[in-house]
Amino acid sequence: MKLISKFLKSKLAATARKNFENSQGYPILVTITFLAILIVLCRMKTLEVDYSINDTNKEIDRSVVENKDLKAKHAKLLSSDSLRRMAKKHDFNLPTQQQVLVIP
Repeated sequence: MKLISKFLKSKLAATARKNFENSQGYPILVTITFLAILIVLCRMKTLEVDYSINDTNKEIDRSVVENKDLKAKHAKLLSSDSLRRMAKKHDFNLPTQQQVLVIP
């Protein structure tokens, strides 16, 4: 069995070597090599784009969290207690009736 297997392998190797040595085998080898390189390059570019998308999504998530924090801080600063404390700190007085403008 080993002898038959060895014979077939050597026969196939000889046939393959013969085909690649003549002018028909070389273009096939170049084409296969080119396709292999192209596949590897496409895969590398895909990974690069995936990493870029992942980084952008992380940045978006960080921005959303920061935006929520800033909105909470803004609401806290505009609360009536906070405005009263700031008015007292800067010695503001309540406006008189003539100073109040109503915009319809």
